[in-house]
Amino acid sequence: MPMMTKIGWTSRDGVEHNRCAQPTAQRVNVPGSAMTDREKGSKASHGASPVERASGRRRGRRHWPGLAVLAVVLLFFAGFAVFVLKSPTPPAGFAGQADGIVVLTGGPQRISEALELLRNHQGKRLLITGVHPHTSERRLSQLSGEETLFGCCVDIDRAAADTRGNAAEASRWAEQNHFDRLIVVTSDYHMARALLEFSRRMPNRTLTPWPVSGLPEMTMPPALVWARMWLAEYVKFLFAVVAPASVTRQGAT
Repeated sequence: MPMMTKIGWTSRDGVEHNRCAQPTAQRVNVPGSAMTDREKGSKASHGASPVERASGRRRGRRHWPGLAVLAVVLLFFAGFAVFVLKSPTPPAGFAGQADGIVVLTGGPQRISEALELLRNHQGKRLLITGVHPHTSERRLSQLSGEETLFGCCVDIDRAAADTRGNAAEASRWAEQNHFDRLIVVTSDYHMARALLEFSRRMPNRTLTPWPVSGLPEMTMPPALVWARMWLAEYVKFLFAVVAPASVTRQGAT
């Protein structure tokens, strides 16, 4: 019988064939090489490390003081805008009738405006509170040109040294004269604080604001001058709001 010849591959031929047909992928780690997408995804899935999270929290805490300061500044200037826009004015329909008139010294045209109200019979008597101790009644009457009014209907207070003192002296004066309705004359920027102190002393009396321009001689007051006056008064008003009513402060109005 003829010998059968076995046709096929040797083991070496199979190895060579498999090597050529399906090359095996080999991973080569090169120092400094970029991570594969799978490795990146694996790291991202685990989140940031504890060190990174702690660092992020520290950066967040560092921002809080700045944000707090910014919030305080914004609140301050928002309150200032309300303070200016809501500055007290005479009520609508005010007929100008009151028992007494109180004018606080310390600003231009205040006394002149108060004397004009008295001359027009919008009050029975006038109290000028906060007059300098060395300023005489005769001197005031000569400066105002209203010696007749000073002789009959004007009272002068030299004891008050600040707005709170003005309120105390005005309350005593109103009590002595049995006055229930008062017109309060002072500068426009000062009116809110004046009414605050007066209403604390005289909660049961009717107070009518009569503001006078703080810069009467300027049709267009310089912005910096105007801002300085109102900002300074706004700060004083805030202190007056939080200060106990029993505290007596010494200082200019």
